[in-house]
Amino acid sequence: MGETERWRKARKKPVEVEFRGPYTDIDTIETIEGDFEVDEEYIDHHDGYMIIRGVEGEVYPCGLDIFRETYEQITDGCNDRSVDADTDLSEEGKR
Repeated sequence: MGETERWRKARKKPVEVEFRGPYTDIDTIETIEGDFEVDEEYIDHHDGYMIIRGVEGEVYPCGLDIFRETYEQITDGCNDRSVDADTDLSEEGKR
């Protein structure tokens, strides 16, 4: 098995991104790879989603379960609210 075929481990670098949400509405997100259809199946599978703006300004959806697992909110004292397992999507999911 060649080096490219072997599973290895890596850790994400600590980079800051911007986000908004969580959302539970069906939507189309314009990404650099084309339109991403956030459908009911995606929302149900991930318990909702966030919209992230990455380090190069790219925009993409992120399943809420994945977001909770891989990101933590940086607060700057401007009444930011954390998104954790107790966040009520019925209130927060409204645009």
